[in-house]
Order: sequence, then structure tokens, then C-alpha cells
Amino acid sequence: MEKRKADSMKTIIILLAFFFAGFTAGPLWAESKQDNPALATIGDNLTITKFDVINYARPLPNLYPYLTIPGGPKRILDDMIRTRLLIMEGERLGMPRPGPESGGDTAYAIAVRLRLAPRCALPDEPVIHAYYNAHPEQFSTPLFLRLNRFGLKYTSENREKIQARLQSLAAQLVKGEVTFAAIAADSDDEFDRFRKGDLGYVAQDDASNPIMAALAKAGTGQIVGPLEQGEMLYLYQITGRREPLPESYENIKAAVAEKQQADCYRQRAEDMFNTLKQRWPVKILLDNIDTPFEAR
Repeated sequence: MEKRKADSMKTIIILLAFFFAGFTAGPLWAESKQDNPALATIGDNLTITKFDVINYARPLPNLYPYLTIPGGPKRILDDMIRTRLLIMEGERLGMPRPGPESGGDTAYAIAVRLRLAPRCALPDEPVIHAYYNAHPEQFSTPLFLRLNRFGLKYTSENREKIQARLQSLAAQLVKGEVTFAAIAADSDDEFDRFRKGDLGYVAQDDASNPIMAALAKAGTGQIVGPLEQGEMLYLYQITGRREPLPESYENIKAAVAEKQQADCYRQRAEDMFNTLKQRWPVKILLDNIDTPFEAR
């Protein structure tokens, strides 16, 4: 009799354990989905999650550091998508896989890529010369601007105040009521000033840099700004300009050939990936994947 009661009690405890597990499984699963959101799909059957991206980057020293910097996770996701597309195409074509000791998925993806998009041969003389003539900006010295600069550090609380202060200074500079030299020499630290004054001639060699792009469009004597960089807002004045000068074709012919070859292969690879994306459509599920991840 006592044994039967003990067995019944064990059964009740087990049932209660399953009962409460049923209540907790839902929230735990929901938390997991929240912590590990789906980032992209490839075709109908492959979903890439946040943890997939982290695990993909972990053994790759050239990608792993990007997990924790702004914009880095998107770069890793793009690389992972390309790798998965290549693997899927290689399997579709029946290409044999190398063993784990030969590099695994990465080596397989590279082999598939080289088969689908072989590297371009070095161009002959007419192609090299035509490429040189078609891209003068790539084979010239950069634009050099002589700059005056003055900046103020800002916070989220005082940004509007700092911007208004710089706009007022810009108006005074345009009217000739004050000079950059005078501003830079001012000892008043009320606005946490970062003094630079005359920067000399500065190469404008990064077209993707918004400050350089804005300065390149301005004329000599013009005031440009306020422009934001990091925690600073800057005013610039252009006091001199040295226009780009083309490099001699004969002196850089080898470099032109290498650049044309690299661009040829880049275009060939882009065309290949566009074809693969038509076969297996890629859909990005989150609008913002630029926030750094915490590597597990």
C-alpha cells in the first residue's frame, strides 16, 4: 500500500514537471527568437540568423572583428550570403567537396567561384590605353586644398547651440568681421573649442568621405560648414587649390593593367552573383543590421 502511494506521488511529480515545462517552454522559445532574429533568407529553404552570422565569422580572422563595429555585421552577412550561394550552386552542379582538412566550406566556395568566374587575363595594349583614357580620375594626383579649420566639440544636449554658434561665426567670416586666425587664437574655452587654424595643403583623396566631397565642390575663399566629424562640428575655409595632374601613361602602364584586370574580375563576379540571386532570391529581413553584435 505504501509503495503504491509512493509510486503515485512520483507520477504526480513527473506530470507536474511536464505541466510547468509546458508553461515555460513558450517564453523561453520566444526569448530565443528575440535574441536570435532571422536576418535573411536564400531561396525557399535557407534562413540565416544572428547566431549563424556570429558562428560564421568566429573562425575567420579577417571577418570576426567586424562583429563588434558599426556596419560590421552587415558586411559579414553579405559575405555569408555569397558563400552560401556558391555552395548551393556547386552542389547543384555536382562539384565534389574537399575534406575538412582542405578548408571546408570556405575552400569549396572559392573553388566554385573560380569555376564560375575565372580571373581575367592581363589586358593587351589597346585595352590598357583605353582604360587609362576612360578613368583619368584614377590615374591623377589628388586634388589638394589649403584649408583653415575651426571646430567645436558637441554633445547630444548642446548640439544645436554649438551649430548655431558656428553658423554665427561663418556669417562673421563671410563679412570679414573676424578671421580664422583670430578664432583659433581665442583663449575663451566656453564652447570647448578645438583650434586648428591653417592646416596647409590637404589631399582630397577619398571621394566617399562626405567632408572631402563637400570641400572639393567649393571655391577658393569659400566658407564650408558646419560639417560633422565624430564629436566635432567644423568650419572650413579654402585658401588655396592645386588641381589634379594626370600621371604619365608610360610611367604607370603596369599599374593601369593591374587595375583593369581587377575591375574586370570584379564585374565578372558581380554578374555571377546576380545570376545566382535570380536562381535563389535573397531577402534581407531586417532594415538595420549595422548595430554591432555581442560575440558569444
